[in-house]
Amino acid sequence: PHVKETDHVAINMYVDDKGIAKNLPVNDRASEIARVAGEPTTVRGDAFIARCFDDENNFKRLDFTLSECSSSAEWVKQARAWRALKQERERNQYCGHPDCTKPGTQRCSKCKK
Repeated sequence: PHVKETDHVAINMYVDDKGIAKNLPVNDRASEIARVAGEPTTVRGDAFIARCFDDENNFKRLDFTLSECSSSAEWVKQARAWRALKQERERNQYCGHPDCTKPGTQRCSKCKK
């Protein structure tokens, strides 16, 4: 993700978000890359991967080489670690309002926490 902890650099996979509606074929290679990086999903249609810097003030495309398209690449390890950290944070954040209607969520209609 484009956050301070990653120096605002991220690897993004761009896909057709209407791939299912268009009945595009499953892209096994892109789906596997997403799974290995910790974001299991079925990708349909074409996909491309890019590295970029984005701090919400500046945006710049950065090099992403073919050799980095590997399950052992450093960015894949970082992505898995970031996903695990994100999941842990989500498990530990919840609404503390006694009348909360959505326990286990970050916000509820009662407290807007």
